[in-house]
Amino acid sequence: MLASGKSTLVHALAQHWLGSPILAFDEYAQHATWPSNMQKWLQDGADPEQVSNRRLHDDLAALIDGREALHPLTGITLAPAPLVLLEDPFGRTRPDIAAWIDYVLFIDIPTDVSIIRLVQRTLALSATRSSRTAAATSDARAAERIDEVLQWLNHYLAHRDMYTSPQLIEPIRDSSDVVLSGDGAPSTVKEDAVFHIEQWMKAGT
Repeated sequence: MLASGKSTLVHALAQHWLGSPILAFDEYAQHATWPSNMQKWLQDGADPEQVSNRRLHDDLAALIDGREALHPLTGITLAPAPLVLLEDPFGRTRPDIAAWIDYVLFIDIPTDVSIIRLVQRTLALSATRSSRTAAATSDARAAERIDEVLQWLNHYLAHRDMYTSPQLIEPIRDSSDVVLSGDGAPSTVKEDAVFHIEQWMKAGT
């Protein structure tokens, strides 16, 4: 789910398991292939098979196979590790990467709560200034973040069906291994995620 805390969680997990590479669907956006008519796609049942990302697939396969990959935006080398973290809004429902995914966490949070938290974070940032000399820089950054939120909200309104469609969300949730509540603090969500991942790791040894 959009703005559910996926990025916050996956980066917290990368800090917990140092050395674990992160692959994020949004950072591979230019390599993603979507249906030409999104509204019709949703009306027809939102089949994840019609969404693909070959570069993401290849990098994920490489890391799991013990080979290096290059970050699509920075070009930084991603080294293979026992735990590879994938942030993908489709979970394991996309056939092009399903075979490479061992364990899926789904963050369950109401859309309105996600939007409120996004706006709260931006307003909090806008109200924070480190010093008078940094005021101009702070104001510029605050304006930039507010513009980002406005763009996000406009995008959400234009594609609301995509983010609330049961045909899309329910299969992702149902095919996940664990459903985490996103209502709590990020630290609580991280603790729950670490617990479940460690239990899964122990079961596989």
